[in-house]
Amino acid sequence: MNKTLIIMIACSIIAATSVGAAETGATETSTASQGEKGYAGILFGGNSTTNSPGDNQTTTTFGATAGAKLASEFGIGLFGSYYSQKSSGSFLGLPSGASTSTAVITGQGNFFAGGFHFGAEAGPAISSWSGYVSNVNAGDSRTVMVYGPEGGYDYKLSKTASIGAEAHYLLSTGDSSIDNIQFLAALKVWM
Repeated sequence: MNKTLIIMIACSIIAATSVGAAETGATETSTASQGEKGYAGILFGGNSTTNSPGDNQTTTTFGATAGAKLASEFGIGLFGSYYSQKSSGSFLGLPSGASTSTAVITGQGNFFAGGFHFGAEAGPAISSWSGYVSNVNAGDSRTVMVYGPEGGYDYKLSKTASIGAEAHYLLSTGDSSIDNIQFLAALKVWM
């Protein structure tokens, strides 16, 4: 399992746990929130790069999310995802057979309406590649800011668990090869 993915999952669990722990013993200020103060979840799905129609690549994506409801209909959160791909030919100026990977960590502002949530997110995307050029192993890494809308639906299985789906459309401020749309299944714990 990739170290970046493990770190993202651990951070989301720690963030959600600290949100719940900080509010232990606090009085409920809104009956509409039904006691839900925070959530943590794991995400799995796919993404497609959107830089140009001819270069679209679909890959498996892993992610994690955590957040806190500040009111019954508004919350803040963190979202992280990781995906990688290997090109069979020259891709975006990289050598044939190059492997690329991207980790995204964004802050979110969300509105909640029933089981639906929608909002906006922004944060850094760290992209790296490695490959062989004339029998020499080469690679590089860069960080750019990404931003975009996100939305999804959480179906409650119980008071503390839900399954759902999310979509994230991420645009880059400096590297169009990182622009992508992610469709993810979500398993969340509500606190």
